[in-house]
Amino acid sequence: MTASPTNRACNFTAILLSLLLLVSLSGCSGGRNTTDLPLLEPGAEILPSPFDSAPAWERGDWWTYAVQMGAQQYVSTRVVTAVGDTAYTIGVTDELTAFNHARSEISVVGLMRKSDLAGSQETAAVEFLQFPLTDGRTWTMNWDGLSWTATAAVDTLAKITYVSGNESRSMTYDPAVRWFTQMSASRGGEQLFNVALQDFGTQFSGDIVTVEIRSDMNGSGGIGHSGFMVRDGEKLWTQLTGECGAGTYSFTLTPANDPASFESHTGQAGCVVNEEILRDDPVLGDWFLETTMLQVDSMEWRVILYAVVAAPFE
Repeated sequence: MTASPTNRACNFTAILLSLLLLVSLSGCSGGRNTTDLPLLEPGAEILPSPFDSAPAWERGDWWTYAVQMGAQQYVSTRVVTAVGDTAYTIGVTDELTAFNHARSEISVVGLMRKSDLAGSQETAAVEFLQFPLTDGRTWTMNWDGLSWTATAAVDTLAKITYVSGNESRSMTYDPAVRWFTQMSASRGGEQLFNVALQDFGTQFSGDIVTVEIRSDMNGSGGIGHSGFMVRDGEKLWTQLTGECGAGTYSFTLTPANDPASFESHTGQAGCVVNEEILRDDPVLGDWFLETTMLQVDSMEWRVILYAVVAAPFE
C-alpha cells in the first residue's frame, strides 16, 4: 500500500522532532554543555598562577615598612641594590636596621636567592617561601638558629605560618607587591616584633646606610679589667642579658678622658637583666671595661664599636 503525500509529510515531521529530542538529551547526559565553556582565541595562552614561581626584581625596587620591636618603633626601607646571577642584594636606609644586620645578620637584608626569595644567615638559606605556593603546602626550614615547620594558606594572598616550639611567626606574601606585606613573631603569646608594609615602588632615590663593626667584645662572665679605644665617628653600643639567680654582678665602662661619665650596671640576687644602651657621641680615646660576676645563673654582655656610612644610591 502506498502512503499518501499527507502521511509522508507527517512521518518526516515526526522523525525530525525525534532527532531534535535526542540531540537535546545528549547535551544533558554528559554534564555541562560545551556551549557553557569559555572560548579561547586560537593561539591564546593560559596564564600561570602568580604563586607558581618567584617574582623578578629589578635594581632600584623598594619597599618601606613600619617596624615595631618591643618599645622601638621606626620606619625602614629595603632596596634592591644589586642583581646577580643567582641572588639579589638588599640594602636599607636606616641606621637601626643596618646595625642590627651587622651584628646579627637579619634574614631579609643582604643576599636574597633569586629562585625563591630565600634569605641568608651565615652560610644557611632561610626558605620563607617554596614555589609553587599551594594551599596547605608544608616544609621545614632554618631561621635564627632554629628549625621551623612552615605551612602555607593560599587564596588571593599567601599567608605562611612558621612554628618552632612555643614560638610562632608569620609572613603574608602578595604577588602584586612581589614581597611580603606583613611579618610578625610571638613567643608564649607575647609579641616580639611586627613589620607592616607602608609603601613600595621602583627606581629608588636616596641614601643607602651601612654599618661597619670596628670592635666586638663579648663574654659570659667576669673578666676583670680590659681596654679599648674609641675613635672619631664611632658609636658605642652595650648589651646585658641574663639572670642573677642567687648571685650578683657589676659591669662598668669608664672613659679615661672623662672618668666622671662612666657607665655602671649592677644587680643583686633575683635580678633579671635585658638592657641595651647606645652612645651616639662617646668620649674619644681609651676606655676601660670591668666586669664582676659572682655565682650568677647566667649573664652575657656585649660591647660593640661601630661606624655608620651613608652613600647615595646611583
